[in-house]
Order: sequence, then structure tokens, then C-alpha cells
Amino acid sequence: RDCSRLNRISTRVVFKMSREYFIDFLVICFGISAWVQLNGLWVQTPVLVQQLPEGWKLSSYIVVITQLGNVGPLLYSLLKFTLKSKNFDYFLIHITLFLGTLSCILLSIFWKKTASIFGENHSIALLVLGGIFAIVDCTSSVLYLPFMANFKSQYFISYLIGEGFSGLIPSIVSLIQGIQNSPACVNKTEIINGTSKTTLVPKYGEPRFSTSVFFIILALLLVISWLAFHFLNKLASAKASDSNRSLQIAGNAQFEVIGEGLSNSRLVILLFIQTYICALTNGILPAIESFSALPYGSTTFHVAVNLSTISNPVACFIGFFKSNFQSDKVLGILTFLGSFFASYILFTALSSPNPPLQNFFGSFLIIVSFTLCFGIFTYAKTVIASILRNNCSDNHKPLFWCGVFTQLGSAFGAFTIFILVNSTKTFVASNPC
Repeated sequence: RDCSRLNRISTRVVFKMSREYFIDFLVICFGISAWVQLNGLWVQTPVLVQQLPEGWKLSSYIVVITQLGNVGPLLYSLLKFTLKSKNFDYFLIHITLFLGTLSCILLSIFWKKTASIFGENHSIALLVLGGIFAIVDCTSSVLYLPFMANFKSQYFISYLIGEGFSGLIPSIVSLIQGIQNSPACVNKTEIINGTSKTTLVPKYGEPRFSTSVFFIILALLLVISWLAFHFLNKLASAKASDSNRSLQIAGNAQFEVIGEGLSNSRLVILLFIQTYICALTNGILPAIESFSALPYGSTTFHVAVNLSTISNPVACFIGFFKSNFQSDKVLGILTFLGSFFASYILFTALSSPNPPLQNFFGSFLIIVSFTLCFGIFTYAKTVIASILRNNCSDNHKPLFWCGVFTQLGSAFGAFTIFILVNSTKTFVASNPC
């Protein structure tokens, strides 16, 4: 859910180069594989929480395994430094696409499989394969852009569009899939110590197509991306020559650097805001989505999750094309507005299972809060990246630290909320029966 990479490339550059639209199409298809698995897993959580033993706590597990996926980039960096092979990235992309496709197929078969861990049932297949999703997608963030550096610079924007589609397409598929809002309550009889005990349990209706079909669709998207990657390697016309590989600035583009430097105090404030935003959007808020939205109904939860996911690429595109709205003042306003909506989301989650306004207006309000909160905070991250890039003569170090604090904030938020959700009674789920 981080689009700072988009802003590193979006410095005011005017390109006057011929392009082949078929290559644009291939690059977009390739870019879809960047985060499609984790985005797909996220938008499927409204269906998964109805059928898996973690229930409303499932999102907190997913945010943790997402953070653990950062072991992938670390291993990639170590292997790249050790092997120093020119073809290493090429083979590793094939491996990640293979693992991604295989894990989607396996998850379509075994997503319901559970195992007892410390006396509690857990969705062991989903958590393990979700961990593979995280490793593959986190590795793609450091693997794909160096690969794209081998191509003519005008195709970078096509790649970023494809990366945006990695969230948009799964969300649209999930919205088409739909969800049953109100479960039927049925009797369930259990024999405990020789005594028969009957309780009412919820039984949810099937969506338009199953979770298994959804993960097969993700696998097909990865196959399409894999084929696009194969054809891109065969098309020499798409690749830049060695003399102008980086961004083909000389003779083809005008590059403008804006800004007069960045003070240490301003840098600290920007990094603090980045850490704060990432702790919320990559850790805390996703983990409590179910507690905040599910009391208003499964449909509300379903729509809120999908629209908040869609808001990310939309905000990235706005941030890319509206660079004149990127300043400290704008950042302050965005941080305040995002925090306002985040506070309401947190308030409803803490009020679960009986939040206020459990009617149509309350459902509408929570959907709008999720959508605007994630969209505003995503745009705020593009503003931070833009300020760091445009106000430093050496913008690599500030952007590097921006990436470091992005991960620190995300990890802090994820592990903190995991403990609160699973080890305390701060957030309470309800039984619809």
C-alpha cells in the first residue's frame, strides 16, 4: 500500500520519444504482478472471516505476515551482493512469478485447511501461503524497478499503472463476487465429555463465486504477467541502450530539480509523519477493519475493504499528475483530515460489537471514512516523497530513510495491534446469533 516509488520517478520530466503501445500493454501486464497477491488476500478477508477460525482477528494475522515478508528483500540483497550475476534478477523474477502462481493455486485448494496450534484452531494453509505471498510481493518492490531500468524510460509510467492495477483489479473482482450480508442461525450439536450440547451458529450463504475461484483468478493474472515478462525479454525494441539507460535525459528529456535544501528539523518532522501514517495504514487500521465495519454488516465490511484498496492507486495517480499540490501546508491538512477519519474508525472498532449509528447512515459513514482515510494518507505519502526528492541536492539519502521509517512504522503498527487484538479484550467480536 506504499506508492513512494511512484514519486521517485515523477520529477518533472518531459519525454519526447516514440513508443510502442504493445510494449506499454506488456509492461502494464507485468506491473500487475507487483502486489496482486497481497491485495487479493486483503480484499478477500470479508469472505474469509466468515469461514475461518480466526474470525474477526484474521486481519491482524495478515498484517503481521505481511511485515514478515520483508525477509524477502533482505535475502535478495544478500544474494545479489554475493553472486554478482548479470542474469540474477532475470532468473529471480521467474522464480517469484512461479512461487506466486503456485501459491495461489495451492491456496485455492487448501485455504480452508486448519490445524491445532497451542490448543486453538488456526488457518495454517492460508497463513503459510499468505507468508509466501508477502515474501514474493515485498521482493518484487526491490526487484522489478531495477529490471525496468533496462527499458526505455517512457515505459516506467506504464509499469506504475500496472502496479496500480494490482490493487484495482482484485477489488473489482471481489465486488463482483459479492457477499451475503445476514447469516442464517442453525443448530450445532457437540458432544463434550459425553454430554450433548447444542448451540446456535451462523451459516453464511455463498457469494456469486467461491474463494477458490477468486484465488484461481489471481493465479491467471500472474500467468498473464509471467507471459508479459517473457515477451518483454524478447523485444529488443523496448530496451534502452547502455548510453542512455537510466532515464534517457540527454537529448530526450528536460530534468528540473526544485528546492533549496532541507533542514534537519524539517526532515525529522517529515519522517515522523511518514512513520505515523504507515503505522496506521499498513498496521493498525487494516487489522481492526473487521471490528470497525463488521458490526454494520458483512456488506458494509466488504465494500469498505474494497473501496479503501481502490483509493490507493487513485491517490497515487492524483499525486503523480498534481505535483503542484505538494507542500508542507498541504501535508499538514492531509495529515489532519486522515487522522480525523482514522480516529472515527478506531472509535467504532473500540465500540464493537455495538458501535453508534447501526443503520444505513452509519454504514455509509464507515465506508466513506475507510475510503477517504486510506486515500488521503496515500496522497500524503506522495507529498512527503515529493518534498524529500525536490528539496535535496542528494535526494537518495532522504528517500532511503523515508523507506526505512516506512518499514519501521508499518512493523510497529502491525505488531502492536496484533498484541492488542489477540492478547487483550480491547477489541470485541460479536456472534450474529
